[in-house]
Amino acid sequence: MTLDSNDKIVLVDVGALGGLKPEWQPFHDKIKPIVFEPNPPSAAGLRPIIEDKMGGKVIEAALADTEGFRILNLTASPGCVSLLVPNEEFLRQFSVISAFEVRDRIVVKCRRYDSLIAEGLVLPPDVIKIDVQGAEYDVLTGFGDSLHHCIGIELEAHLYPLYKGQRLLSDYIGLLEKFGLYLRKLSPPVNHFDGFAVEFDAWFTCGPAKIATLSQSRLRKLELLERVWELPERRRIFIPEMFADT
Repeated sequence: MTLDSNDKIVLVDVGALGGLKPEWQPFHDKIKPIVFEPNPPSAAGLRPIIEDKMGGKVIEAALADTEGFRILNLTASPGCVSLLVPNEEFLRQFSVISAFEVRDRIVVKCRRYDSLIAEGLVLPPDVIKIDVQGAEYDVLTGFGDSLHHCIGIELEAHLYPLYKGQRLLSDYIGLLEKFGLYLRKLSPPVNHFDGFAVEFDAWFTCGPAKIATLSQSRLRKLELLERVWELPERRRIFIPEMFADT
C-alpha cells in the first residue's frame, strides 16, 4: 500500500535535538512533522528543513502535563538535559554520573498538546516520538484524549529512575494500553550504564483490537510506520484447530 500525497503522517517529535531521526529521511514526502524545541536558537536551526522544505511546524515550547513555566535542568551532557532533577543516589553507581551534573537552570514555557489542538495550532498526532530524559510520562499525559488518534509511539524508557519522580517502562505500558497502544519492540539496552540493563528505546503501536477499527487510510499509515521502525511482522501464529480435541 502507498500513501496518497494528501494523506501524510502527522509526526510529533518531542525532543528533536539535531532534527528528525535518520530512518525518516526516505519518507520526508510522506510526513508532516510538528517539532517541539524550547531553545530559540535550536528552533531557528530546525525551521529551514522542518517548515520551509517539509511544510511542518517548529514550536518553541516544551511539552508537559501542565500549562505554564518550569525549570529546565541543563546538564554537563546536552543529552541529559531534563525538566526533572537527576537522581544522584542511583546514578552515583555508574561512571556516567558526570554527564548528569546540573550546571545551569533556565525557565521554559510548557504546553499541553491537547490544549494546542483546542487552539487550532496543531493537528491530532498519528505518530509520536519522545526523548525528553525522564519526563516522557508527563508529555504523554499532556496529549490527553488525542492519544486515541495515535497509531504509534517511540520513546526512551527506563527500568530504573535516572531522575527524581521519573516514571518507568511499566508505567508507560499501563498508560498506553488505555488508548489501545501496545508494546511492539524494545531495543537492546543502551550501553551507558557499565554493562547493566537500565535504558531502552521502546516502540508502541495500535493493538489488534484497535487495528481492526482503522480506516484504510490509517491502516496504510500504520503499515508505513511498521516499515520505518522495522517492527516484527503482525501475523496470526495460532489457529483454533491447533488445540481442538482429537
